[in-house]
Amino acid sequence: MPSHKVSLIIQSVLGGIELPADDKSIKHKIQYNTEVSIIFQHVHRLIRCIIDCQLHLEDSIAAHNGLSLACSLGARVWNDSPLQIKQIETIGIAAVRKLVNAGIKTIEALENTESHRIEAILSRNPPYGMKLLDLLKAFPKLRVSVKMMGQPAIKPGEGVKVNVRSEIGFMNEKVPLLFAKKAVYVCFLAETTDGKKVHFCRISAKKLNNGQDILFSATLTHPAQSINCYVMCEEIGKPTAFELCAPMLMLHSRY
Repeated sequence: MPSHKVSLIIQSVLGGIELPADDKSIKHKIQYNTEVSIIFQHVHRLIRCIIDCQLHLEDSIAAHNGLSLACSLGARVWNDSPLQIKQIETIGIAAVRKLVNAGIKTIEALENTESHRIEAILSRNPPYGMKLLDLLKAFPKLRVSVKMMGQPAIKPGEGVKVNVRSEIGFMNEKVPLLFAKKAVYVCFLAETTDGKKVHFCRISAKKLNNGQDILFSATLTHPAQSINCYVMCEEIGKPTAFELCAPMLMLHSRY
């Protein structure tokens, strides 16, 4: 069915499947590339629609999953796959395999590798390693901190209302305004642990030169409930969304 075909094509792209290179496969490869182009023209609009609908319904679990999928679709690699390294210019699938065999499976691990070791693994001559490390400096690396402001307000029968300040920004020495020739946008999502959206915003990297405070309030209805804050770059694949999110902020309700 068409839906099965679309699903398989998307999975083949995100999974980095290599097509046969023999002469008999050229016709099929041309057709495949054409359909990949058509599918990805539409899939970004569809996933944005799903995210917007789930945010309207205040379903943070579905919205978070949608945002993570949007990152994978934008980068054309799965978030938790070593193929995330392929987002770096000059790195292809063959190079990713060599890096993985050497124990380097994430962009962070590659950035922490010495230039001479990179050159040895990829069989490249100097100064390739240094140039690659310079490219990695431009890869967006986000930070987020969360703090409760003031004292919680107890609302009988409703729970406890808390005011929260979250500060987001980049860890890069220079704010990455562009990546892969596209403007960088940051998505921030706050939720309660029962899966209810508390706050969401989308901010241009241009506005995060010195970081930015995000203020919001939430009502907690259970003593063990907490607020989670996530921050991610739109359409840029990262190792896993959870590894890049703020630690859980425990805000215990008092009755």
